[in-house]
Amino acid sequence: MADPIRDRLFQLFTSYGKQNEIGPGLPISQTIFRHHGGRSFLESTEPGMTSFRLTLPIIIREDEATAN
Repeated sequence: MADPIRDRLFQLFTSYGKQNEIGPGLPISQTIFRHHGGRSFLESTEPGMTSFRLTLPIIIREDEATAN
């Protein structure tokens, strides 16, 4: 993915190459993941190949931990 696109990908209401196809999907997802201690990011491994990664922490409640 080209750097100019990568740099703005998680900004609200940004579109690339398509008319009338702007929206808050990725920025809102990133905000939700960050709020819950997670991360969202992308990786370009090969030309033309980009992967989106979403991570969330595993939280074990104390009452669940002692029940097992």
